[in-house]
Amino acid sequence: MKKLLLFITIAITAISSGCGSDNNTNEPVVTPTNFMRSTVNGVDVNYDVIATAKENYISEGVEHTDLVITASKSDDPSKSITFSSAYLEPGTDSVFYFELNHDELEYDTGNPHSFVITLAESTANSVKGTFTGTLSNFDNTSSAVITNGNFDIKF
Repeated sequence: MKKLLLFITIAITAISSGCGSDNNTNEPVVTPTNFMRSTVNGVDVNYDVIATAKENYISEGVEHTDLVITASKSDDPSKSITFSSAYLEPGTDSVFYFELNHDELEYDTGNPHSFVITLAESTANSVKGTFTGTLSNFDNTSSAVITNGNFDIKF
């Protein structure tokens, strides 16, 4: 009986010592997802409302799917970004439309060589990448310089 009691005491001690604090330094660092941020004309902007949509269409008898992403600020809806890309196609050539709305003005990639957006990853349920360059408003009277643009979006 004493051996059984000793065994139970040792077992309970071993189990409870394994349930220590959660300060395990070997755990991986988790990077937040579902973000888009950039610096627009020198001002950091974090877009916290992100929407995605897949648009299917047929062109010359071939079915295509585009991914449309819109990101905006919940506290300032005058600041938003929308871009469209070929679904599941990473790279620098898959984005065919990019628009910035900033302080009541709309800017787009009128000169595509002055703006680069790269989809580093494009999977069935996520997209990740970077963007940088200069956009022009629709009548080419002003421009917006974007630096440090990056996003990691799950959908």
